[in-house]
Amino acid sequence: MLRSHSLPLLSHSAMPTMQQILIITDNQEAADMLAHGLTLRGMQVDVAGIDSHLRQGDDLNRYTLILVDTDRTDGVVLCRQVRAEYVNPLLLMTYERDERYHLTVYSAGVDECITKPIGNPLFLAKVDVWLRRVHAQRAQGREIDVAAFHLDTVRRRLRTPAGEEIRLTALENRLVSLFFYNPGQVLENEMIISRVWNDYSVGDNTLLKNLVYRIRRKIEPVPNEPQYIQTVMGGYIFWPDGSEPLRSISSC
Repeated sequence: MLRSHSLPLLSHSAMPTMQQILIITDNQEAADMLAHGLTLRGMQVDVAGIDSHLRQGDDLNRYTLILVDTDRTDGVVLCRQVRAEYVNPLLLMTYERDERYHLTVYSAGVDECITKPIGNPLFLAKVDVWLRRVHAQRAQGREIDVAAFHLDTVRRRLRTPAGEEIRLTALENRLVSLFFYNPGQVLENEMIISRVWNDYSVGDNTLLKNLVYRIRRKIEPVPNEPQYIQTVMGGYIFWPDGSEPLRSISSC
């Protein structure tokens, strides 16, 4: 069962309309505290228990952002289930600090893994950043065509040259957009990290490599022999026509 929290839209909200947020949690008391802080910023928040969500379907895409707050062993499974039907930002809060766990979480489609404990101002700042990204994409309403690729940046849908329509996570959408706007150009890792993660979220070469790996699995005919997204020294290059790998380019 959902529990709703909402207040009238406040003047300091960064968004022009009320944002709907869903918190899926195994700690109702902590979730209510998070929801209270979000509603004070003019957001409408629903709180759902993990077990109830796992048993019942919901129209998840009516939410601008979903936050999963759990340290249960099936938390990654839940995130994967949510991502299978949800296109907007998906965040996970956890006490787990192991990098391997975080990589598993990102591979499940999570856009940001927030390590607890975290202060309320920083938590709200992170949420604001993701909401601004959604609003900016919706305001632009852009669709990008590059060679035989078609990207709907609002719906986060990518149509490949094979005609397959693929769902993208928020980070995948940002990276694919960056490649599409810069075809045939070498993009250095540092620049990509700055543009995709901005300065508000932690990005590094390992997370970038994992993100590229996920995109290759979705668009490359043979992911281990990439034709479109190729690795160069210190960065990546996108060939929209599927150019043959150059001798100096590796696929690692």
